Amino acid sequence: MKNLKFKIYTLGCKVNQCDSGILSQHLVASGFEMVKNGADLAIINTCTVTKVAARKSRQMISVAKRENFGAKIVMFGCYPEIYLEEAKKLDLNLVWQMGNFDKLTKSLYILEHITLFLESSRRILPASIKIIL
Repeated sequence: MKNLKFKIYTLGCKVNQCDSGILSQHLVASGFEMVKNGADLAIINTCTVTKVAARKSRQMISVAKRENFGAKIVMFGCYPEIYLEEAKKLDLNLVWQMGNFDKLTKSLYILEHITLFLESSRRILPASIKIIL
């Protein structure tokens, strides 16, 4: 089985930097590989301290898709915490609110493996997988 690759995009404060570091450690400990681009999972740690920050969080989806073609796009942090209903409408595969990085790591692993299974069995297109937790 291939190593699952991830990239984390972090917007905002030092708390977000810390959270991204913790999540990265959890992912690496679970067998994921951190990369600069070409990731299987592009994870956006968002900020909403201002309207500009919220807009940049949404715009980061396009950046993540461009740098990681075909990747599952994951959003967590402040944006889904404050704007959960709006986040559900965005072109994302997983929306996560705050905390519980062990559970988030397991969810990312499951998301990627469900996708690999569905691709290999040609049951549905992976882009149609969307999980809101």
